[in-house]
Amino acid sequence: MSGKLKNLKINSNVLKTIAVIAMVIDHIAFYFSDRFDAKVYYIFRCTGRIAMPIFTYLLVQGFFHTKNFKKYITRVGIFAIITQILITIIMVFNKKYYPSYISATQTYNMGNILFSFCICLAIMKILHEDILIKKWDYHKNISLKVILVIILFLIGILVPIE
Repeated sequence: MSGKLKNLKINSNVLKTIAVIAMVIDHIAFYFSDRFDAKVYYIFRCTGRIAMPIFTYLLVQGFFHTKNFKKYITRVGIFAIITQILITIIMVFNKKYYPSYISATQTYNMGNILFSFCICLAIMKILHEDILIKKWDYHKNISLKVILVIILFLIGILVPIE
């Protein structure tokens, strides 16, 4: 093994870069599926599938290493809203100016994955806390945790998000 490969360190920035590149490859295949050969399409889509586990890993690492959870979930939520606005603008633009070429945007009518990440962060916070309400006993706190997690799961299922 060469010296350069031995000293290769994979940190969160390297993982983010790999995940973003994989995600872009996946999106290229998705949006231009009718222009690719079937084999190339599947290679691109399979390559892109490594993005989600990496992003999820980074989300969990961020949860455990953040100094301020409220700021962390707020940043993810704000980015989810900004991203959703941009996706909606692009979808409207495509429908207006390229009505015959709307393969992916016809199927995309839901919230982006960052909304799911916000729900996941909230569930992790609920489950990670020992006591939610200090005045309550252990059983009431467990009951509250279960109810809150079920509500968040239902939101994730009933609200159209990825």
